[in-house]
Amino acid sequence: MRNLGWTMIAFATIGCTEPPLVRDQWHVTLGTDLPVPQLGDGVLVEVLESADGELVACPDCRRQLAGPSPERWPLSFAVAPREDGGDLWLRARLFRGRTVDEFGVPRPELSVDLLAALPPALGVTEVFGNLASTCLGQVADVVGRTGCHDAQAGFGAAVLSETTVVAEPGSWEPARRVNCAGSPPHPGMRCVPGGLLILGSERYLPASDPDRRPLPERLVQLSPFWMDEDEVTAGELAEAVAAGEVAAPTPGMHCTYGGDPSLPANCISQAAAEAVCARRGASLPTEAQWEYVASDVGREADFPFAAVLDTPRAICQHAIVGVAFGVEGNRSCVERLGTGLRAGGSPFDVNQLGIKNLAGHVSEWVKDDFAPYANVACWGEGPSVLVDPECVTQDGRVSVRGGHWMGSGVRSRASSRGFAGALETSPSIGFRCVAFASPASSETP
Repeated sequence: MRNLGWTMIAFATIGCTEPPLVRDQWHVTLGTDLPVPQLGDGVLVEVLESADGELVACPDCRRQLAGPSPERWPLSFAVAPREDGGDLWLRARLFRGRTVDEFGVPRPELSVDLLAALPPALGVTEVFGNLASTCLGQVADVVGRTGCHDAQAGFGAAVLSETTVVAEPGSWEPARRVNCAGSPPHPGMRCVPGGLLILGSERYLPASDPDRRPLPERLVQLSPFWMDEDEVTAGELAEAVAAGEVAAPTPGMHCTYGGDPSLPANCISQAAAEAVCARRGASLPTEAQWEYVASDVGREADFPFAAVLDTPRAICQHAIVGVAFGVEGNRSCVERLGTGLRAGGSPFDVNQLGIKNLAGHVSEWVKDDFAPYANVACWGEGPSVLVDPECVTQDGRVSVRGGHWMGSGVRSRASSRGFAGALETSPSIGFRCVAFASPASSETP
């Protein structure tokens, strides 16, 4: 069964049939104010009936409807009454395909449930409901016949309404795109519109340290900001050193300071990187800002670029990773991108905003201290929305993001996390800067 916008789909108490031409029935329309497909690309719908005082799914009355784009909403279908005229209820769950468990059932995390009774049907009865943002993560109680619905933020008994206004996908305020006002404060910076991020991902590669798992996922609302199009260069670092604002890095193998000024700066501590940004009124990005850009700004992509990559060879065709000395075993990657750092990095490692080299070249310092996403003090809990978060723990570990030229592509995924000591320096770690942006107009994504 599939949904085609306003095409009707009939549920019957025994099997699934074509909608009758003249018969009492409900024409159900469901909307959502959440961004689609970011927070939902499918809806699981069940028709429930009373049996011995309990609500149970009627035979063959569970269907999954597709809603992968805003244009497919609102979703609409028909439900036929029971032959004995008994009460029917409707349960619907908006979910993301990646959160379906091994039994094909959507998990409740960051999902939305709607549980409501169907009113008496007189002819074709139009009824409406919303899978509302106020109900994120709240599971309907079938036994108690209560659930969260768009009329209230808490639980209660509900009946599908004949007058409810259907919400528009993406109209939820935290999901609205907010542009940057004015011009960038420094050459080479790009506007990153504010919006909603699902921080973390269920699609991650196993990490030896469980603290690095990008779970549980968190909802984050970000204000607009400016970000460097590319990593800060050794030339800009040299200017900061010459001005006496940053100490010169200790010379070392593969360190770029004092060499080609067009290569990315490396071999400096997080504090030194922050100082280079501060001299032009900027700062290091937060972890959330960095992941928002690296996951292609609301697309929740695994990589900054539009490609599905599952092997180290495929990753190093796009990003400069694992090519330090040509030891990745993929000569084609070395031949395509070279064996190390290069001016401008990879032309194939770029997101939709034109921001480059987030998946590889050098890993990058970010502003946050490092803490697992289960750390409530830093990352909150449940489906609550964090606004412009920054993690502060002061335990000596600071976050590092992105893959690099000396390692494999495991860390190239946008959600992959790493950390280092605050004073550590490495030829594999560089940085870029972000700056505050005044908000301009907002729009529905």
